Amino acid sequence: MIMKHMLLVVAIVTVLLASCGGPPTPGQLVIMTATPSAHLSSPLPTVAATLTGATPGTFESPLAAITQTSPLATPAIAGRATISGILLYGSESPKPAAGVLLGLGELVPGPKGTPEMARFARSTSPTTQTDSAGRFVFTNVKAVPYVLIQDDITESYLLNDPRTGKDMIITPSAGQVLDLGTLTYATLPGG
Repeated sequence: MIMKHMLLVVAIVTVLLASCGGPPTPGQLVIMTATPSAHLSSPLPTVAATLTGATPGTFESPLAAITQTSPLATPAIAGRATISGILLYGSESPKPAAGVLLGLGELVPGPKGTPEMARFARSTSPTTQTDSAGRFVFTNVKAVPYVLIQDDITESYLLNDPRTGKDMIITPSAGQVLDLGTLTYATLPGG
C-alpha cells in the first residue's frame, strides 16, 4: 500500500512539474492544493487548538490593521479573500522558514457566540507551503476569522502573534488581499 502511494506521489509531482514547465525557479512562489482522494485508506485527522485569552467580541487582530500593498491579485471567487505573509525564524539573524506546511484554522464559537477553539482538518482547511524565501499565500479563502497553524504532519501547532505572544486572529474581508507582513519567530514548533 505504501509503494502504491509513493508511485502516486511521484506521478503527481511529475505531472505538476511538466505542467509548470519544470521545477520552480528561485523566487517563484508555487502553491499546491490537495483534494481528498478515494485512494486514502483512512480519513485524515482533525486537530482542534484551544484559544486562550480571547475575549467576547474580540475578532480583530493587530494584524488586521496592516495595510501593506500586495502584488497578489484580488481573489478570483466572489466573497473570498487572499492571505499572504513571510515566515522567518531565528533571534539573532532570522532565516526564511522554507518548506513549512501552514494551514488556517477556522474559529469555532462556543455557546455564548465567542470563539473558544479553532478547527483545522488537513483534508478540508486551507493549506499552503512556504517557498525558499519563507513566503506563503492562501488563495480564495472564506472571509471568516482564522488562526495560523503550522502543520508537521504528525503534529499541528497554533502560531501566536510573534510580536505579542498572544493569539493571532486573522480576519480577512471579502475581496481583500490581506498581507500579514513578516512573521519572525525565535524558533518554530517541532524544530
